[in-house]
Amino acid sequence: MNLQNKIDNIRQENIQKSLKEQQYKEINQDILEKQKQLEELFDELMTDEIKELFEELHKLLNEIDKDKVNEMLEKIKMGTEEISKELDRTLELFKQLEFDKKLTETIDKLNKLSAEQDKLSHNTKDRKNDLDDLENQQQELNDKFQEIRDDLDDLEQKNKELEEPNDLINTDNSEQEIQQDMENSLNSLQNNQRRNASKSQKNASEQMQQLSDFLISMQQFMNQQSLMEDIHALREILENLVQLSFDQEDLMKDLIRTNVSDPRYIQLIQDQSKINDDLQMVEDSLYALSKRQISIQSFVNREIEIINRNVEETLEYMHNHRKVNASTKQQYVMTSINNLALLLSEALRQMEQNLSMCSSSSCKSSGSPKPGKGKSGKNSLSDLQKQLNKSIEQLKNGMEGKDKGHSRMGGQSMSEQLARLAAQQEAIRRQLQEYLDQIKEGGVAGDAGINKLMEDMEKSEEDLVNKMLTNETLKRQQDIFTRLLKHDKAEKERKKEERRESIDAYNQKYSNPNEFIEYKRLRMYEAELLKTVPPQLRLFYKNKVTEYFYNFIE
Repeated sequence: MNLQNKIDNIRQENIQKSLKEQQYKEINQDILEKQKQLEELFDELMTDEIKELFEELHKLLNEIDKDKVNEMLEKIKMGTEEISKELDRTLELFKQLEFDKKLTETIDKLNKLSAEQDKLSHNTKDRKNDLDDLENQQQELNDKFQEIRDDLDDLEQKNKELEEPNDLINTDNSEQEIQQDMENSLNSLQNNQRRNASKSQKNASEQMQQLSDFLISMQQFMNQQSLMEDIHALREILENLVQLSFDQEDLMKDLIRTNVSDPRYIQLIQDQSKINDDLQMVEDSLYALSKRQISIQSFVNREIEIINRNVEETLEYMHNHRKVNASTKQQYVMTSINNLALLLSEALRQMEQNLSMCSSSSCKSSGSPKPGKGKSGKNSLSDLQKQLNKSIEQLKNGMEGKDKGHSRMGGQSMSEQLARLAAQQEAIRRQLQEYLDQIKEGGVAGDAGINKLMEDMEKSEEDLVNKMLTNETLKRQQDIFTRLLKHDKAEKERKKEERRESIDAYNQKYSNPNEFIEYKRLRMYEAELLKTVPPQLRLFYKNKVTEYFYNFIE
């Protein structure tokens, strides 16, 4: 029962961390929801069926029935393999949750420390406040920022432990500049230089807020990009499953018609093996996806285990020339594939819903949204562009304040900030390109305006990389934002119209999937029955009949 103990220990660790975090006044609801889902996953790992198998094994060992013991061990082996995979999956989700929580905590600490540093900057200007007291307060803030730097190092380590690490951007340079300003303020206080101390404190506060904003922005882009990639992967998995369902159905019909003595029977066995191999690839892809997306629940992987067992038994029956048994198992395989496709369709719907709300905190997974921000809806790209434009404008204003009359900027910190802004603009452009590719795949003509929009984005990226910020750049950025707003509005209307036109067909297809699948199967059978006794027709008319059958089935 070591496996049970291992699961209990990990589950207990998750519960303890959850209870500890609930002591804080403000709790990120998205994080709490994920913790709850993880607890449910741990509860599901050791199923009643597996526990019963262990109990039966214990009884058989006492009775020393060798044959039954071996049979029971085989069942337990299959069950523990499934548990082991689910445990690996749950642990990976647990690691990702830990990363998200750590990033949230770090952002919150930065925001609070920035506010404290700003308050101390104002207090330093007031000569009524004692310098020694101010010095002690500054030292406390310096210590707190060092803790934040340690948290960021820990965050980087947690990221490396993930099977697929997030694309973290190193912030050491920004951290060092903040720390330098804080140390300068401390030295100025020690030398009775209030004005210099207050100025350094103000700079440190502003840079901390900039770092916090950057971490929030980076997190939003990471989660949105990851979600888009996972949605694309799940769509491919669904397409493959649908094709495999049709392949299995065709093979089932061929098996019924083919005698075991027919030379084609060997080919049917090979075809079933090919389906088995294809299902294995689907399983691997889905298992990898389930480690990143908690919406791919454990019963999805269990449905795959059912498919695997039925396919193995199908092949065994086919090799033993037991056609009836093989055909029955093939039916089970096809039904399970269809069930799995329906489950994944629901998971895909949830993921797409999450993506549509990426302008709100629900996409970030962590990081508390600021008041007035984070509205839900479809305008995520325009919201991100608006935030980016604001950062670019603030940076340009800061540059002009330091060096009026010059449009080129130097310095490692400035270069780092510009590189980050360019990366954010590139991320928005990539998402727009992926959208364009998706609608083209769906047979919808591309919008020439989007191509022009992406070209302008690329020009802005070049300006940022080359450290050239001009009024023309700002004007272009505002134009990009305006066109994104129009694009988002048009896209929202297009999808609304599509939903209106397809809702009847959607309800017919999914309101009662079992009846729908049975209906399609009967239609297929009727068509096949007609085709088994075709009239003596010329080739032209035979093709017309085949075309009719195809339309009839559809």
